[in-house]
Amino acid sequence: MARVGTLVVDPWHWLDPDGSFPRPPRVRRQIIRVAKLIEYAGPLATHERRDTLVECFRPGGEPRCDGILWVTKDEDDALWAVCDECGNDVVVIHNWQNTKWAKGPVPPTDV
Repeated sequence: MARVGTLVVDPWHWLDPDGSFPRPPRVRRQIIRVAKLIEYAGPLATHERRDTLVECFRPGGEPRCDGILWVTKDEDDALWAVCDECGNDVVVIHNWQNTKWAKGPVPPTDV
C-alpha cells in the first residue's frame, strides 16, 4: 500500500517532550495535520475506515487535489491516511497511542 512520497511518522519526533505542539511554523503545521488524523483514526477498530475533513496535500509544488483523506487502523495498530481522490497523499502514523488525540475528540466542557 505504501507509495513514493508516503509520509511515515512517529508524532513524538515532532512534538515537544510534554506532548505539545512545537513553535517552528512548518513543523507545527505538519504535526497539527498528523494530530487531526490521529483524532479521527485513534478510536477506530482494526480495519475500520472513516472519512476525515483533512485536505489532500501534495508536496513539491504539484497542483492541489480536491480530495480529502480517509483513515484506517491496520492489524499492527498503525494508522493509514490516503486521499480519496488521487491516492497520492499517503500518511502512515506509528507510536500515536499515548498522544492527546488517541481517544478521539476531547469531550465538550462548559463555557
